[in-house]
Amino acid sequence: MTWWQADLREVADCTEVMRRVRPDVVFHLAGSVDTSRNLDAVQETLSANLLAAIGVMTAAVEHGLPRVVLAGSMEGPGADERDAPGHPYSASKVAMTAYAKMFHALFHLDVLELRIFMVYGPGETRLAHLVPSVIRELLSGAAPPLTSGQRRIDWVFVDDVVDAFIAAARSDVTGRVLDVGSGTRTSVREVVERLVRLIDPELELGFGQLPDRELEHERCARVDETALAIGWRTTTTLDEGMRRTVEWYRADVIAELGRRS
Repeated sequence: MTWWQADLREVADCTEVMRRVRPDVVFHLAGSVDTSRNLDAVQETLSANLLAAIGVMTAAVEHGLPRVVLAGSMEGPGADERDAPGHPYSASKVAMTAYAKMFHALFHLDVLELRIFMVYGPGETRLAHLVPSVIRELLSGAAPPLTSGQRRIDWVFVDDVVDAFIAAARSDVTGRVLDVGSGTRTSVREVVERLVRLIDPELELGFGQLPDRELEHERCARVDETALAIGWRTTTTLDEGMRRTVEWYRADVIAELGRRS
């Protein structure tokens, strides 16, 4: 394995790496995952998500037209295209989808976008996300502050997402946007209650301590379409995925305590 370093927002940098490596497949996973509603998130997500994706696709067109698999988001356009993006991150992903379609139609780029739903699983270090933050709080014996938990989300285990990217790379489908999710929706409250049962069943939770966020869409992956296109479906149940996730964080906390001692 060789690590190359470049700022994907700089087309010249991205082109140089593409010229030297000349890959057959490019997985574009870089970007900002900040879903803040603040005004300063507009420029950050525009640069990190849209401009970086354009840099990758431009370099791919200029050097060999490799297959490009983009990481889209469930926050992108859903069944109702009239839904307004809920935050700058969502808007940047909507724009990325439009550019990918243009690169495919105009420059004949072999590009496929996977619209990933709510990923969870071992190894996530960004504690601002729900699952790792709640697990960490519960492992410390505390009850995390929570919203009403009524929002229903399509949750998908990280190993299944990896398998989806591999299946996409091996397929001959191009110019499409395909959903990567379980095909079922489970509320945030139900997920948190599952985690409590796994970690501390005696702990009492207080839902509704935090306000619900505005413009939170409830969407579900169109799994049959994805299965037909690239032969992929999830294989990890929510119960099994949450159990494996809790086990990983529990071991990580124990290891962290050992390092401190």
